[in-house]
Amino acid sequence: MQNNKELTGVLLMTYGSATVPEQVREYFEHIYRGAAPETLVQDFEHRYRMVGRSRLVEITKQQAALLQKQLGKNYVVRAAMRHSAPFTAGAVAECKAAGATKLVGVILSPQYSAFIMGGYRTAFAEAALQNGFLEKDISIARPWPTEKHFIQL
Repeated sequence: MQNNKELTGVLLMTYGSATVPEQVREYFEHIYRGAAPETLVQDFEHRYRMVGRSRLVEITKQQAALLQKQLGKNYVVRAAMRHSAPFTAGAVAECKAAGATKLVGVILSPQYSAFIMGGYRTAFAEAALQNGFLEKDISIARPWPTEKHFIQL
């Protein structure tokens, strides 16, 4: 703990992404739990080769670093992906190792789906409890698809 204040972990959570074509199969195998359709894998490998790579993970890490700077020393901010590294469980473990006693999750997806959001919530809560956080000390920000600042963009 720093300055006798509680340290709060903040996870910026997104779906994740293969970064380069060589990671597409592993990414889809994680999503499809080992049963990714071969045609889908091949199609996305082809698309990744045409585009070069995905910057989703890199951009989310940059957002986490900027939020860390803005929030200051009483917070530890990490990027957390559902289906690629850095995985949610690892990000939670990093927050705990840094001394966080509270944990807040922010799902970056602006669209709302109970099914998809439920997956984030489950991964977040399971990782938090496995790392010794108490249920009362974890929370997830509310969905924000109707946030006026988002709509104005």
